[in-house]
Amino acid sequence: MKKPLTALLLTFSVSAPAEVTYEQLLQDPDNIELNQQYIREQLAAGELSQALVSIERVILLKPLDMDARLARAQVLFRLGNMTSAQQELEALDQLPLGDRLDEQVDQLLSEVIARQKRWSFEGNVSIGLGYDDNIGGHTDTGNVALNDGSVQINGYSDSENVNFQRSDYDATVSLSLQANYDLGNQTNDSVYASIRASKARGNDSEIKNNHSFGIGIGARINRAPWSSEAFIDWAATRRGDIQPLNSDLKADGEKEPQDDINVQTLGLKTKKTFDRNTLTATFSYSLADYFGQDTSNKNDSKTTSVSVSNFVMLNDSVALINSVAADRRSADKPNVNLAKATQNRDTISLGGTILWQVAPGHRLTASATVKKLDYKDLLLISGPDDPQPRDDQFVRDDTQTTYSLSYTLFGAVVDPSLKDLSLSLGGSRTQVDSNMITYDVTNNRYNATLNYRFGR
Repeated sequence: MKKPLTALLLTFSVSAPAEVTYEQLLQDPDNIELNQQYIREQLAAGELSQALVSIERVILLKPLDMDARLARAQVLFRLGNMTSAQQELEALDQLPLGDRLDEQVDQLLSEVIARQKRWSFEGNVSIGLGYDDNIGGHTDTGNVALNDGSVQINGYSDSENVNFQRSDYDATVSLSLQANYDLGNQTNDSVYASIRASKARGNDSEIKNNHSFGIGIGARINRAPWSSEAFIDWAATRRGDIQPLNSDLKADGEKEPQDDINVQTLGLKTKKTFDRNTLTATFSYSLADYFGQDTSNKNDSKTTSVSVSNFVMLNDSVALINSVAADRRSADKPNVNLAKATQNRDTISLGGTILWQVAPGHRLTASATVKKLDYKDLLLISGPDDPQPRDDQFVRDDTQTTYSLSYTLFGAVVDPSLKDLSLSLGGSRTQVDSNMITYDVTNNRYNATLNYRFGR
């Protein structure tokens, strides 16, 4: 396992509050406390090479300082010098270190040996059960706005032609596999390829029925404290046909198609670690191809997205993630009125997540996200030959708010042999507040997911 910098910081935690400069260290190079303070500051800044120099100096002054020798192996590991890290760990493994250091040495030595294998494989299998209290996206009022500007009372019906809000249970099975190839340099640069697949089925309704498949390739480049990744991804979702429940089609046994979609994405991601923070910036460009229904064939779109997030350890058990994102989506067929009205939009989102390890192996996660969706074109039109706006037409303007809370139990708490298993229980509430009643929708969802990770 990759040793977190916070653990190294604890190894060299000292009481001196003042920042130590390199000039001060040169004036008193044999001062162990000064070296330890300088190590702590360099580790916090992500300057691993500078920290290693001082760790070597501490070992020279205190050859029996086993914490310093373990820290040396950890920093060498982070720098990608696997040969030297393995030599240090194998030497430590022959010494009576005590249970605490013995366990850390064994874990890191296993990781070092595994890392020197150029190929590695990892995967994930999950089984989930869910409950959705508004599977058809029924409006809050049940009313819809018509093309002539009037409101139809209780006029909303979902894709199964049901005109009231209803709930349903669903089950989802998913699998993901990833192959990594280490390029064999000192910075652990690598390339990878991944595949993933999932299948979902509803209990009473067919609306949730779908299967999806995706593949991705990418490359990672590490230059401490920076790491960067370039990736290409292709994803396909097939929702299949559904049987209308309240129509003449039901008697005929005829089914209606739902929207299917293919999405291609090209992206760049870069991260920097400093102190207890990890700052991540992501840029992506996506092409979405909709098909299945006559109207969806005209709604292809392209999206440019930019996001910035920061992960920070507030203390040894609580972490905070803040994020801001912006994307611009536009219709691939700008001359089609419906495509322009539904696809041309800008989105700004703000999010925050708190992760709290309430006890070893028990984690609570709470998050909130607010999205502002700014559409650019009139949604209602008089007809294809009369595209002029009317006083009763609107440009759609939505605000979407999502809250979620989940609890995760890690299998190692129950038995060490279950360390790759986890169970998550959670719920979320999503509410869309629109200037058009057709899109005022509230949805509550609850999930239980059993997850198994392998190959790591």
